[in-house]
Amino acid sequence: MQHFTQHRSKILKRILFSVIAVGIIVMTSACSTTAVPSQASEYAYVGTVKISGNPSVKDLESMYGGKVILHKPDAGLAVLGFSESEGELTTLSVDKNVKLKSPELHASGNSSWASGISSWASGNSSWASGYASWANGWSTWSSGLGAPTLPDASKAVLDIVGVSDALAVATHFGEGITVAVIDTGFDLSHPLLANNLAPASDWKDFIDGDNVPQDMPKSLTDNGKMYGHGTAVGGIIVQIAPKVTLLPIRVLDYDGRGDLSNVVLAIDWAITHGADVINLSLGTDYDLNTLKALIDYASTQQVHIVMATGNAGRKGIDFPAKYAKTATNESFIISVGSIDSGKRRSSFSNSDSDVEFLAPGENVASSFPGNKMAAFSGTSFSTPIMSGIIALGLGESGIQETEDALTASSETVTETDGDDGFGIPDSLSFLNSLNH
Repeated sequence: MQHFTQHRSKILKRILFSVIAVGIIVMTSACSTTAVPSQASEYAYVGTVKISGNPSVKDLESMYGGKVILHKPDAGLAVLGFSESEGELTTLSVDKNVKLKSPELHASGNSSWASGISSWASGNSSWASGYASWANGWSTWSSGLGAPTLPDASKAVLDIVGVSDALAVATHFGEGITVAVIDTGFDLSHPLLANNLAPASDWKDFIDGDNVPQDMPKSLTDNGKMYGHGTAVGGIIVQIAPKVTLLPIRVLDYDGRGDLSNVVLAIDWAITHGADVINLSLGTDYDLNTLKALIDYASTQQVHIVMATGNAGRKGIDFPAKYAKTATNESFIISVGSIDSGKRRSSFSNSDSDVEFLAPGENVASSFPGNKMAAFSGTSFSTPIMSGIIALGLGESGIQETEDALTASSETVTETDGDDGFGIPDSLSFLNSLNH
């Protein structure tokens, strides 16, 4: 009853915001239930310790100070959080509890990118007008009356990586595969997402400290900077793998910022609650041992993590995407950059030898809060295209590593300078590679 009340309260408040803010289409971020700001972290530092045997929480806290926030003796690791003074005294190597950000926010200092943010979701109203036919089409083919077809708004972009051809031969459409979206939360009642959500008992909101990861604006007069980011990410995945299960986990606030400690806990939450794929459309400039430890752990559990390379248009990609080639079981860890409609690397997409794959990341149609749609640009949105392709493939083949099949199915980026990894996957070729 408590969970239902929380969910209903957030939904009612979201409706109120939507009524008042109708027509406001500037791309911003997820928020808490009302205008409540994101909670200040109680930790200044976090650190990971390798453990053997079964040391208790009390033993670890006595040895290192701080507070154990994640205790996984079966995995041989624990994560501790520290105050400023505790972090300076502990013998454990620690990371500052920095804010990770959505790539679009992270690149806000890039003038060419920032100047485009105001028009980022400018297609919102026109996309919304076409939604009804999409929703009706979903109910038709999901009931077994035919293979799904992409909506007109999405088809040209998603067919750059051959999604229509793959859907034409697929039989499961991602059914049985769970993709965790660690982001700003979802508009949980959006028609494009509502039929694909994991059981509500599996949801998590690390910003509000509850189990209702609702994507909402900051206030009645200020959406924040990244409202709708997670909603858009989830909508892209479900277009490509229409019977996939989406697990919403909220770690980024309405301004697209989230503590390292919460991201670490979110990755563990996703693994514990059955995720087969984790989408991370977020990043940082910092090499963080604690984050790397959880990426490594996920790979050993055969969970795919798909990560955005970042939007600064620079040489060098964001963490955690930079871990894609150094993870313990790196064939399950994927970094994704963006291409344009001509299969050229997007001007904003970071490049380096650590980039593995590229997917469309410009004018990608997807869901927007308030039962609307919009067009989105950034590596945040090329990343869920890859997550969706992987989920579609795993639904056909069962759980296995996918990097080799993705590599075998990829074509070279147009006008590449050699920093575009394995290239651009073709969805149909990927399915065929997995099944052989």
